[in-house]
Parts: sequence; C-alpha cells; structure tokens
Amino acid sequence: MRVQSVCIRVWLQLTDNWALGSGLCHVVMTAFAVVVFSSSFNLMMIAVDRYILIVKPLHRRMSPCAAVAVVVAVAALAAGAAMPIALYADLEVVDDPVLQLHRVYCIERWPSPLGRQLYVVCSLVGQFVVPLTVIVVLYYRIFDGLRARAAAAAAASTSSEHTRIRVTHISSCPPCYVDVLFSCSGYNYDSTSIRRPFD
Repeated sequence: MRVQSVCIRVWLQLTDNWALGSGLCHVVMTAFAVVVFSSSFNLMMIAVDRYILIVKPLHRRMSPCAAVAVVVAVAALAAGAAMPIALYADLEVVDDPVLQLHRVYCIERWPSPLGRQLYVVCSLVGQFVVPLTVIVVLYYRIFDGLRARAAAAAAASTSSEHTRIRVTHISSCPPCYVDVLFSCSGYNYDSTSIRRPFD
C-alpha cells in the first residue's frame, strides 16, 4: 500500500490531473491517510514491545494471537481515523475555455470549515503528539534501564576483581605472614593448604 501511494502521488505531481474517477478518489485518498496513521501507530507499538522486552524481561511475552489482535486493532484504528476523508472526498472539475484548461482534482469537500479544523487538530494530536510522546518516554525508560543494568554489571565486575586480587595477594605471602594475618582475624586454617601462584 505504501509503494502504491508513493507511485500515485508521483503520478499526480507529474500530470496535475486526476484521471481515476470518483470511486477511486474516495479509496485512494483514504489509503493515503491510512498509511500515515498506521505508520505512527505501528512505531508506537514497536516502542511498547521493546520496552516490555528490555525493561521487563521476566514479564509474560505476547502470544501470536495477541500480536495478530494488536495488528488488526492498529489497522482498524487507522481506518477509523481516515474515515472522514473517505466520506468527504470529492472531484472538482476546473474547466476554462479561454485558457484552454481542463483539470480534474480529487479534494476534500467538508460541509463546514469548523469540522475540517477540528479534524486537523485531532489528527495532529492522534497521529503525531500522542505517538511521539509515548515513543520518547518509553525509549528514555529503556535507555535508563540499560544504563542502570550496565552500572550494576560494572560494579559486580569491580567487586569480583577486588576479591580476586585480595586472594592473590594473600596466597603470595609467606606462610608465616598468613599465619599471623588469619590468627588476628580469628580464622582457623591449615597453612600448608595455601599454594603460591607459581608453585
């Protein structure tokens, strides 16, 4: 559908004339809007899926049936948002014998300017503002979660490295020093069980 929309738009820009009839005027203009709405909604759902996958890895994964249901819901929502365009799309014929100009355009003929303005505002909010806000918030949460996870892994690695170095230093000491060290610490051990690193 996206490829067809791009091809038709290029053809309209080159010819500056609508030659597909009244029926396709309703269908094609609606398809243009459905493509744009579904793209925004799909990007938002991808962000939701990435958030659940990365930030909440132990959360129950979405089943194939649920994924299909989400895709169908996004398509239905996009089609519903584009329905006013399907209702108010109409042909306008420009015929000027003096200029020898004959053009046919597929336009939106709204019953009132207020209705068109309300639809434009609602489309802006639903198509850009809401998806963009959700995407920014979720990807920030993903970034923050990955940063906290990396910091925890680095702290654990540093602690493990310090422990390994401490054990290496103790094992490289002479047995008499180790006896004194563990005697002061209150531990009972067999000094003959400690081996030097290169023994």
